[in-house]
Amino acid sequence: VLFFPDSHIPCRKYLLSPIGCTKNDCRLSHNEKSSFIKLMRYILNAQKSLKLCMFSITCDELAQAVTTKYRQGVVVKVVTDTEYMNLNGSKMHGFLKQGIEIRHDRSSYLMHHKFVVIDEKIVVTGSFNWTHAAVVGNTENVLVTNNPEIVRPYLNEFTNLWEKIPNVSYSFCYYTYKVH
Repeated sequence: VLFFPDSHIPCRKYLLSPIGCTKNDCRLSHNEKSSFIKLMRYILNAQKSLKLCMFSITCDELAQAVTTKYRQGVVVKVVTDTEYMNLNGSKMHGFLKQGIEIRHDRSSYLMHHKFVVIDEKIVVTGSFNWTHAAVVGNTENVLVTNNPEIVRPYLNEFTNLWEKIPNVSYSFCYYTYKVH
């Protein structure tokens, strides 16, 4: 179980650069025990797939971790809410530009889930939207488990949503993308 907020913003280079942070005077967090760094490690350790069902994604570091894994050959699929695709700071445009498959729920109700299934073996779920406010401001919780009796229903829910939501084209300003 991970609890937020963390006391300090994590260092992006420490988390995402192959050589880590080389600044001697870096004021950002390098604390491996922080909830955010633990969460990032789960995402960055994905080997086969990330099935992300998330209401809001605006956190640069988490989005970069997802695109990094995608570029490394990990299959990434995202289910999100239409209303939040155009949210200021939403990472959906960047995901689409990278080629990541996205389906968005266009119903009049919110697709309010907050979970990711990693390699069909681990589920990460809780109150935590992937935003900076969730990392360093909000009181949040995240449960991480590899218990098959818990993972399986989340995987089924993702699959059900993925199959229920049709492929559509989606426009961001001057760009039109085929959304999967």
